[in-house]
This record gives sequence, C-alpha cells and structure tokens, in this order.
Amino acid sequence: MLRNVGLPIVSPTYALEIHLFPKIIEFSRQYGYKVVLAEHQNYYPDISFVKADDDKIKFALDFKTTYRLPNKPFLCNGFTLGSHGKYFEDRTSTKNIQFSYSSYSGHFCLGIIYNRVGGSTIDETKQYKLNDLHTITSVIHDIQFFVVEKWRIASDKSGSGNTANIGSINNIQDILDGNAMFSKLGEDWFDDYWMNYGKITIQDNKGGTKKITDLESFVNYRKGDITLIVPKHNKKVDRSIL
Repeated sequence: MLRNVGLPIVSPTYALEIHLFPKIIEFSRQYGYKVVLAEHQNYYPDISFVKADDDKIKFALDFKTTYRLPNKPFLCNGFTLGSHGKYFEDRTSTKNIQFSYSSYSGHFCLGIIYNRVGGSTIDETKQYKLNDLHTITSVIHDIQFFVVEKWRIASDKSGSGNTANIGSINNIQDILDGNAMFSKLGEDWFDDYWMNYGKITIQDNKGGTKKITDLESFVNYRKGDITLIVPKHNKKVDRSIL
C-alpha cells in the first residue's frame, strides 16, 4: 500500500518543470544552443542557454510558478524574480549565479500560472495501490504558460520580506502582456532602481528622511518622466480574461 503515491514528495510545479525539460532541449538544439543547468539549487538562473558556436552569447531562463487567487481569478499570488543583491549590483560577480549577470544578453521567465484544487477535495491520508495511481486527483488545474523578459513584469516592491528578491506584479493580463511598471521606462530604469533599492535617502514631507523604496520617488529623484510609470491595473475584474 502507498501513501501519497509512495514516492518522494515532489511539488506539482517541479513536476511541470520535469515535463517541460524535453521541450527545452528540443528548442535549444533547434536554434543551436547548449543548455547549462544551475550548479547549485540557490543559483540564478535555472537554465542558461549558451550558443554552441559562440559561448559569449547567453540567455538566462528562470522557471516561475504561481497560482490564481481563488476569489480574484484575474490576479495571481505573484512571483519572485531573482535577487537584487551581490550579482545584480556587481554585474561581473559570480556569487550565486551560473555566469556573471552582464554576460547574459537577456533575462527571461518561463512562467506557469495555475488554479489550486481546494484542500477539502483531496484526502492526503489515503493509501493507494500501484494500479490505482491514475485515480489520484491532480492538485492543480487550468495551467497557463508564458515567456517574458523579467524586467517587463517586475514591480517596485520586494518579493519577500527578509531576502533581497525582486517582486512581480500580480495582475495576470498585465503579466501576459509584459505590461508592468517599468515597461515604458525601459530595462535601464529597472536595473538602476533595483541596484539602488532602499539605499538612497531623501527628505520626506514630515521634515525627516526616508529610504527610496517606490518607483515614483526614484524617478522623481533621478528627474525622469513619471508619466512613463505604468500604473497598477484597475482592481476591478476584467471579465474578458476570465
């Protein structure tokens, strides 16, 4: 008898990555690239595409997965888009990165958005026989894939509370369209903002000081055009994407 399939517990998103890998190999061969996997679990990116006949040409690809919010299906839980720490600030550093950040010609996300099956419909204590594996209920459904440059879906907020991770926006249509806050400003603004996130001190309107941790303050500080900041998507449900 088997509990939880009787195999090592693998997250559903990791299982999806395993299924996608043959397609990634096929894609790389078709366009003349080698696939280099991250040497360590905490390294960026998950996959490096390196041109077979010119290893100076590289592209970074990170797998990113998240789920739709149950009561707001036009929103997802968001992603973390990698560190804005050592290797992001020092573009020649190889700390926690497969190759130096500046050696990549582009940084892409292969995103997976899905619905989670409610916990009440799955009995995690149930035991299965090998012949019954096909009867196990999937824990995710309505899977959606997309590929986008990571700066095009970045927000101006950290993706996690205690680590130096870049956060994403969470409106699904804007993610699919690559229509985040930096999408009109450009990648240079994205780089500049996140290399300096929380490091620049300015006066606040109460006579004190504050660290810059929002894009509008940063663009004002750099004397840029704040009208190019893409506003957050209207919170109302867009029925066309449901």
